[in-house]
Amino acid sequence: MIELNNILENRKAIFEEKIKNLHGLKNGLEISKAIKFSISKLKKNEQKTGLFDDFKDKKGAVVYIFKIVNSSNREEIIQKIENYRSKKDKEETQIKSIRHTAKVPKGALESDSDILYVGSVEKNIYSRINQHIGYGHKNTYSLQLMHWAKNEWEFEFYYII
Repeated sequence: MIELNNILENRKAIFEEKIKNLHGLKNGLEISKAIKFSISKLKKNEQKTGLFDDFKDKKGAVVYIFKIVNSSNREEIIQKIENYRSKKDKEETQIKSIRHTAKVPKGALESDSDILYVGSVEKNIYSRINQHIGYGHKNTYSLQLMHWAKNEWEFEFYYII
């Protein structure tokens, strides 16, 4: 008959090994340098997101972050995206082509964080970046930055591969 203590010790050893492996993976991850951009900089570029062309050939899983550069704009940015998402604003501005926009987390205005969005994608990060900038399909939930952000606002893009 198998003793309960042996089962528990065996399971404990398995979990400790998994924790060790996860720590190894975590230590191998590095966040990229910031790719800084503004909406006006993107609009000047005729080939969509030229700043992000290096991602065209990247095919693996990626965690990515959009950050607000100037903290003093944070409240206005959050209000602007919330207004863009609202049906009332769409009716007032008579926007015909409603675009699905990422939801602002509850408590974002009370937070000190300048992180606007954290996401992940299993493949084709280039396509996902384009969606967030506003070049994707209107029914894809994303930031849709080109459609509501002011031209002078600056953002930073980071990624972890």
